[in-house]
Order: sequence, then structure tokens, then C-alpha cells
Amino acid sequence: MSYFYKSLLYRYELNRSREKISADILSAAQEPILRTLIMYKANLSFDQLKTYMQYLKEKQFIQRSEANLWVITDEGRAFLRQYQLVAEIIDNA
Repeated sequence: MSYFYKSLLYRYELNRSREKISADILSAAQEPILRTLIMYKANLSFDQLKTYMQYLKEKQFIQRSEANLWVITDEGRAFLRQYQLVAEIIDNA
């Protein structure tokens, strides 16, 4: 891999996109999980987590269960699959 692509990859990991952060949250919520654990697994501050959880809830990608746990929805799974497909294509380019 060339230096140019390595530097792009490094910058990408330093500044994650909204889609990457959303995918990290949805990956963490494959099984019912507490919001705090999502925060740790997605490496977010609590304020960031609140913002992204609200965004994902509005898009109906994540929902809260009756046990006050968060879980990915079918729409969220579809987004995650598509995101992973695009990320794989980019990584292999």
C-alpha cells in the first residue's frame, strides 16, 4: 500500500464519518445491550452517543426494548450490511 493511501487511512481513522460511527453503534447493538456499553464499544463520549442514538432512532435503525436495552432493527441491519459492503469495496480498491 502506498504512503498516500496509508495517510488517507490514518486520517480516516482519526476522523470517523457519521456513517462509520453509526455502523460502529449498530454493530455493538446486534444483541440487546445497555447504552453505556454501546458508548464504550463505539468509542464515543456520552454527548456524542446521545446525538447519534437520537439520529439512529429517528431513522428507525435502533430501538429500545422494554428491558431498557438497545437493539438494532431490520432497517439498521440492512444499513449495516450495505455499509460493510461499501467499506469492503473501498478497502480492496
